[in-house]
Amino acid sequence: MAVSVAAGVVALVSAAPSLTPHRLTISLLFLGVITVANLRGVRESGLAFAVPTYTFVASMLALVVTGTVRCADGS
Repeated sequence: MAVSVAAGVVALVSAAPSLTPHRLTISLLFLGVITVANLRGVRESGLAFAVPTYTFVASMLALVVTGTVRCADGS
């Protein structure tokens, strides 16, 4: 879990370099959110983690569809 939190914070900091001095605080905040979600129970934590997962899958599907349409369209 710590590796995924660290990777997420690195990706966030690379998108917004002004957050570099706050990397540790952001990591601990994300870790706390994950801990609280896991302490809520299986059903609630499953829902909490399913929403970002489904959002990611839907955005990747939209990316592939958009790329395919633009490639077929010639633009």
